[in-house]
Amino acid sequence: MSSSCFTPRRIMRRGRPHNPFSVQRTGPDGLEYMFAGGETAESVADEFERHGWTGELVGPCGVGKTTLLNTLAAEAARRGMSVIRWTCNSDNRRLPRGWRRELARAQVCFLDGAERCVPADFRALRWACARLGVGLVVTLHTPGFFHLSRRVTVAPEIFERMVERLAAAGGCRVLPGLAMDLLARRNGCAREALADLYRAFEDGLLMDPSAPSLFC
Repeated sequence: MSSSCFTPRRIMRRGRPHNPFSVQRTGPDGLEYMFAGGETAESVADEFERHGWTGELVGPCGVGKTTLLNTLAAEAARRGMSVIRWTCNSDNRRLPRGWRRELARAQVCFLDGAERCVPADFRALRWACARLGVGLVVTLHTPGFFHLSRRVTVAPEIFERMVERLAAAGGCRVLPGLAMDLLARRNGCAREALADLYRAFEDGLLMDPSAPSLFC
């Protein structure tokens, strides 16, 4: 997940900080995607641009696919592209009404949760994008729809750095190695590891840096 743009703020509530691991702070709208291995939003966007802004972000739940999709959409818009962004989920599996008219005015479509989309809608969207020359970038759990397929994972050292910054913004400390341990226990799912930290903060466990262990 680039760390250069991530600057969490400390917000007070009734004399104590808000939980720094809340969904509002750690969800796709609360964090910048933090890249590993020297990559940046610009370099990843360059790769998608070379493929006509058509490709898939692949990985299990909770690894940052939506956050990366949002980052790429913002970068495409920064480059002057006309961007639309839609989401399909278990509560809403259809594309928005009038999507064809909206698509005709766009240059790139970003679709989060493509596998949740009604198959007929997804097929129609892919066909329409190809016919109109509109790019299509989607998130998926399994690959197979596009030539450019980028697997999204959470690097343990990046996750640890992100947790340290969140904790500092919340006025607490996380024991060294705890973030990576939680990530491993949750099989690389950052969302579940952050939920563990949220509960620990609510229980006051993260306020005592002398505690020998927070989880057993």
